[in-house]
Amino acid sequence: MATKKPSPAEGRHCERSAPIPATIEQRLAAIESRNARVESNKAWETSLTRRLTVSAITYATASAVLYTLLVPDWYLGSIIPVCGYWLSTLSLPILRRWWESSWR
Repeated sequence: MATKKPSPAEGRHCERSAPIPATIEQRLAAIESRNARVESNKAWETSLTRRLTVSAITYATASAVLYTLLVPDWYLGSIIPVCGYWLSTLSLPILRRWWESSWR
């Protein structure tokens, strides 16, 4: 008994994604929805709120470790990883632009 092959638009999908929409309008809506999610994620990744949150968590974690190890002036030593994080967030966009220009 032969099985019917699905048409290219029906039932076709990737292992990790939903079925591919059949009409151009559905495909366009799916692309626009994805683009909105990507833009939202990019905005979060570059936001000051995220940087401050990561800095606070880093400071709290470093403080707890240094305090537990009985390091004198643990509250000052905990600033070092936070400064490293901030320097990396400031320098990475510059390095990225340089890499993109040399890669092309």
